[in-house]
Amino acid sequence: MRGDLVKGRAAIERIHAFIFNGPYQGSHCAVSVDTIAYPAQNVALVEMSTEVTKFTALPPGLVPTLPGILRTRMKLILVNGNTGWKIFGAQNTAIVPQPMPVG
Repeated sequence: MRGDLVKGRAAIERIHAFIFNGPYQGSHCAVSVDTIAYPAQNVALVEMSTEVTKFTALPPGLVPTLPGILRTRMKLILVNGNTGWKIFGAQNTAIVPQPMPVG
């Protein structure tokens, strides 16, 4: 979100409950996978692009990339264990609006 460090299932559930029941309620999120790399046998690094639209507001500290659109870059580290692939770590970085050229 804004550089927040969220650890543990309960904390992750709380932050998602807040955004999906508040600012993102009724929104639409399109996700595309940009790359998948396998740095080790049971590890995958997935890079994605997201675009959120139809939001009523944004969480505190975020601004739209363009009017009515929030774009982000997301990176997941997945580990394949005894019960299948699980998310080990994630980072979601908002793409901020480009400054207007001067002159």
